[in-house]
Amino acid sequence: MSDWRPEHDDALQSYFKAGLSASMAAEAIKTEFGIEKTRSAVIGRAKRKKIHMAPGHGGRTGPKGGPSQRKPRQRAISAQRPDTAIRKAASAPKLATVAFKPRPDPRPGAVPLLDLAPDGCKWPSGEGPYLFCNEPRFEARPYCAAHVYLAYSTPEPRRQRQ
Repeated sequence: MSDWRPEHDDALQSYFKAGLSASMAAEAIKTEFGIEKTRSAVIGRAKRKKIHMAPGHGGRTGPKGGPSQRKPRQRAISAQRPDTAIRKAASAPKLATVAFKPRPDPRPGAVPLLDLAPDGCKWPSGEGPYLFCNEPRFEARPYCAAHVYLAYSTPEPRRQRQ
């Protein structure tokens, strides 16, 4: 519930006519009526009651304190824009091609977890009772070379905004 009374609104209107700012009006209301109001509360009340503030004392202002001089930016229609997909594809960094392709899963040599060798690839193969690749591991990784490629490959770079 609001504690703004009609006399507060009348006083607020007279403060703004006198050229006080919102923070000065809030201070004057505190002094005159003994109620605490913030600058934001005063601005909100003035906007709701359509009490006009002095120019430059609230709302959007331009460089000299008057209304904003900014003109709305014209947006290009999509038919006017160059084909962005072609332009971005041409400027995208070229990635090195990799000669090897991983073998498709499931593999005929897939084994259940209990039969997995200590140095076997732990890549799950197939659906249903889980089977694992069991090929020799690549370096210190838990997967074979083909699955290391799948697990640790770098994703394609994101499209950059321009």
